[in-house]
Amino acid sequence: MGERFTYKGNDYRVDDDGDIYEDTLLGSKVGTMNDDGNFTIETGVFSEETGRVSSWTGDVVETGVFGDKGKVGKKKGLLSP
Repeated sequence: MGERFTYKGNDYRVDDDGDIYEDTLLGSKVGTMNDDGNFTIETGVFSEETGRVSSWTGDVVETGVFGDKGKVGKKKGLLSP
């Protein structure tokens, strides 16, 4: 994967295993992303949010039980090797 994206104003990076990290120098792991672009991010000790990165538009959409809640970010591109 090796992608970067913003979600609700925060920057994240995805490694080749689908693990999501805060996009900082020593960013900690905060979630996982599936091959289809769906992801889960831990937002607190007992809370998490779900979303999806569109492979067509690069939009990051928050998802919920009743479907998409709306655009909340943008794909930023690939990580440098």
